[in-house]
Amino acid sequence: VAIAWLMRNAVAQGKALGVNGIFGSAGVAGSGILTGFLIDAYSWRVAFILPGVVSLLAGLLLWWCCWRRIIVDTRTDLKAETPPSRDDMLRGFGILLLTMLVMGIAFHAMQTALPKMFSLRLDFTDSALGIGALIAGVYAISGIMQIVGGHLADRFALKQVYLIGLLLQVPMLALVAQATGMPLIVAATMAIFLNSSVLPAENMLIARYTPAHRRALAYGIKFVLAFSCAPLAVMLVSYIHARTGDFIWLYWLVAVCMLLAFLAALLLPAVHSLRSGLSERSPEPVQAS
Repeated sequence: VAIAWLMRNAVAQGKALGVNGIFGSAGVAGSGILTGFLIDAYSWRVAFILPGVVSLLAGLLLWWCCWRRIIVDTRTDLKAETPPSRDDMLRGFGILLLTMLVMGIAFHAMQTALPKMFSLRLDFTDSALGIGALIAGVYAISGIMQIVGGHLADRFALKQVYLIGLLLQVPMLALVAQATGMPLIVAATMAIFLNSSVLPAENMLIARYTPAHRRALAYGIKFVLAFSCAPLAVMLVSYIHARTGDFIWLYWLVAVCMLLAFLAALLLPAVHSLRSGLSERSPEPVQAS
């Protein structure tokens, strides 16, 4: 719902999605060091309770802003676009379901396995706080670069931006599978950066291949798929680590899946023609409820 809301109220959609992604990645980055600190200083229970309380307060603040009409919704997009054909919509969204599944597995596998990988393959830190700080740095650096992905999505053909991002992840994931020490940190940073930087293009492609009145549903399907990837990724991490004692085969498997996702994305309908006839228009306000 939030991404659909953002898309409806932005003209430079890629830039807006990139800025939004920076804050999302900042949360992921901060969670590593905050969780490590709370576990070391207090207990694992506090590491769950405190973020839950903050999330509840943030939700109440947003509700109050809508109730006071500080935030106002709109009925129409600020940026009008020529929709694709129904067949292109079905084909495009179907292919994106596959690529988003692979992207989600890659993200959650990295997020789940990275702390243990760092503890196994790095010899200069072994504390929860130290490893958490390293992971925070990795996600912070990669998250900031989402704005680059947003600008690329605004300037170039979305399909090409998406394809290049998928393809470049393949060698980075292969490097993560084999690297140790500082090369592991660099490879992991690049893999997460590439995974995150294509998200603006991916979200804009979803908007292109979805009717405007079904956009929130499409993003809802995406996030259900993303959350469904989490237990699958955890199972893969646990299964492979239990049998090999490392994560080499995990990341080789994810790299192969990413290559298959790239090949599938080659079949995405071209979207450059959808940029014709764009115009800006004033939004129609909707009463906040």
